[in-house]
Amino acid sequence: MLTEQQITQFHTFGFLILRNGLNAKEIQKLNVEFETKLTRTTGGKSKNKEERMSWPSLGPDTPFTSALLESPSVTGIVSSLFGDDYFGISCNASSLCGETNWHPDADNLHMKGLKVLCYLQPLNGNSGALRVIPGSHINALHDDIKSVQMDEPEHDGLTQVALVSNSKSGFKIEEIPATICSVNPGDLLVFDFRLWHASKGGSNDRRMISMIFIKNAKTPEEEIAVNESVLKSQKNRAHRAKAAFGKRNEQVSEYHPNWVANLGNNPRRQRWINWLREKKYF
Repeated sequence: MLTEQQITQFHTFGFLILRNGLNAKEIQKLNVEFETKLTRTTGGKSKNKEERMSWPSLGPDTPFTSALLESPSVTGIVSSLFGDDYFGISCNASSLCGETNWHPDADNLHMKGLKVLCYLQPLNGNSGALRVIPGSHINALHDDIKSVQMDEPEHDGLTQVALVSNSKSGFKIEEIPATICSVNPGDLLVFDFRLWHASKGGSNDRRMISMIFIKNAKTPEEEIAVNESVLKSQKNRAHRAKAAFGKRNEQVSEYHPNWVANLGNNPRRQRWINWLREKKYF
């Protein structure tokens, strides 16, 4: 559970860094599952890969990673911020590369959701650590940033179009005033979907576990925002998983049948599954 100060920090600035959220043994298990899966991707054995490798981790071949989505060390954070009325959406692993342009994960300010990230290597401002603009999940700062002229990075590992006006004469990523979220393995980084973030520098194999949670919509505007997010995420994750494994006979569905079957009859997971089915994630 989070302290009142941490809760205030998240809602005010849009992010939290929680040191040592996972211990060394847990990180070791994540590394073993990550390495096994990465070697089966199309770019896993290439030291010069230029695209992000990403895959879902809710299957039996990554049991420890899969369990993180429902682990008290993670759900306790989300419950502190959203109460119990939220849905666990996904648990993905990614091997990142290149720089990432400034962007929010949700541009609709009615969207209430967050990501919990765990990086498997130490990262700082020169090696690809996440950079965030504190408070940019709230207007007017969120929309004001769109008018800032920014230079495009040489390579955007997300292969996505930024929401800002790009210009070769604009600000470089590192010239935008921001907080650099330096982390070590075991630290958990939590941020609001609407927060502007980017990364600079780093190797072509920055390893990250990403968990997504959405707060249950309470207004028509929030419902519209959630539906927009569903459509976007379905296309992005399906494309990335297919790109990672190509034509190999690999389970790339976001939701493995074993996870959906909920053989342990976990009531919270079943509630999530019912919502995911209603929103046509499957």
